[in-house]
Amino acid sequence: MNFNADVLKGQWTEVKGNFKQKWSKLTDNDIGDFEGNFDTLKGKLQQLYGFSKEKASSEIDELLAKFKTTGEEAKHDATDAANRKVDSAKAKVDQANTKLNS
Repeated sequence: MNFNADVLKGQWTEVKGNFKQKWSKLTDNDIGDFEGNFDTLKGKLQQLYGFSKEKASSEIDELLAKFKTTGEEAKHDATDAANRKVDSAKAKVDQANTKLNS
């Protein structure tokens, strides 16, 4: 699994809700036991749903892809917002310098 652990931690409540929604047989204890160990989750999905290891991995990857994309988009949006603020500040400095030199 190529998933950023920080993204998972930051969106854990939503991730848990999606786990429970997609795999309704998972209990709160199952999710608590998971604690970021994908092998534990794969094993539980195999046990509860009869998935193969490959199918369990595929199901998990598919669900987590949504959160990875969301995390990357949020990072990109934050960077864009910071760049806009810097550009705005530079413009204000330029205007102030123009007034001082007039």
